[in-house]
Amino acid sequence: MKARHIVLIVLGATALLCIGGGIVLAGAFNAADEAVNGDSPVVEPEKVEELSTTGRDGMFEFTVESMECGIPEIGDQYWSETAQGEFCVATIRVTNVGDEPRMLVADSQKAYDAEGRQFDADDSVAGIIENQEAWYNDLNPGNSVVTEIAFDVPEGTQLTQLKLHDDFFSGGVIVKVP
Repeated sequence: MKARHIVLIVLGATALLCIGGGIVLAGAFNAADEAVNGDSPVVEPEKVEELSTTGRDGMFEFTVESMECGIPEIGDQYWSETAQGEFCVATIRVTNVGDEPRMLVADSQKAYDAEGRQFDADDSVAGIIENQEAWYNDLNPGNSVVTEIAFDVPEGTQLTQLKLHDDFFSGGVIVKVP
């Protein structure tokens, strides 16, 4: 067998091992993310009537003040985002109850409907427009900020719960939507 054939076989086998390893690693990372965050595509909904609109996770205390759904577009004539379905925007008061500054991260927040379907916070233009004042900025101890989180959901969806996180790796706290 020629050296060129041997090199091609070795390169092909290496490529297959890398692809297979990448698939295994991707599955492991997804499983680890679900184990750490407790999030999965469909969850058993908590009993909404037993939940409060206020909860703590880590150094943050969250209070859901309102939820507005049925919003087709967020922004203005210069910078806007059209929903795939419709936007639901949660207005939330966040207080740093810890003893050091903490960054509030919009991408960590989740919403759920009565069926347990999970919706991620919109991190596109709509998320930036709604969250430009508070998200990705440090919140000093004792300070509070009122901010909004946009969720792009199918038309007619009724969100019942939010799972709000202190950071990417925290367990989160489930609060009801008023």
